[in-house]
Amino acid sequence: YDFEGLSALRRLLSNEKARLLHVLKTQKPGSIYDLAKKLGRNFKTVSEDVKLLERFGLIELTEEKTKNRIRHKPELILGELIIKLKV
Repeated sequence: YDFEGLSALRRLLSNEKARLLHVLKTQKPGSIYDLAKKLGRNFKTVSEDVKLLERFGLIELTEEKTKNRIRHKPELILGELIIKLKV
């Protein structure tokens, strides 16, 4: 991806999003709601972060049917991220 500057890249890889990725890797939450609880953050903001990270191919959402609901399980699909910057 081509970012217009470091600020756009910084928004994608903020401290909270890095923490989110770490929790996905180490604790493997079963849903976005579970992820929000583990992070101690608001569900809506975590959901927005998850969708952004999914759009950039860092995570994947898997639909799982449980009783009367469909939940979206976030999974880390990227093992390594290499960033090249033009100076």
